[in-house]
Amino acid sequence: MFDILTAVFHDDPLQYGTSCYLKEPQTTAERQVKSRLDALDAETAKKLETCIEALAQEQGEQAFRSGARFGAQMMAQLLEPLS
Repeated sequence: MFDILTAVFHDDPLQYGTSCYLKEPQTTAERQVKSRLDALDAETAKKLETCIEALAQEQGEQAFRSGARFGAQMMAQLLEPLS
C-alpha cells in the first residue's frame, strides 16, 4: 500500500495492474469487444487488443488516482476540527 501511495504522491506510473479480460470476457462490454475482435483478421485483432489493454491500464490508473484523491479529501474534511 505504501508503494501505491508513494506513486500517487509523486505522480509515478502505478504498478498494481488493471485486469483486462479479453481472453475470457467477464462483462457484457468485454464480450461485445471480444466478439468484434473475433470478426477481424488475426493480425489486426492482436494490434487492436494491445491498444485496448493499454487503454484499460491507463483508465484504471486514472480511476485509482481519482478515488485515492477523493478518499484523501474526504478524510481531511472529516478530521478538520469543528468550529
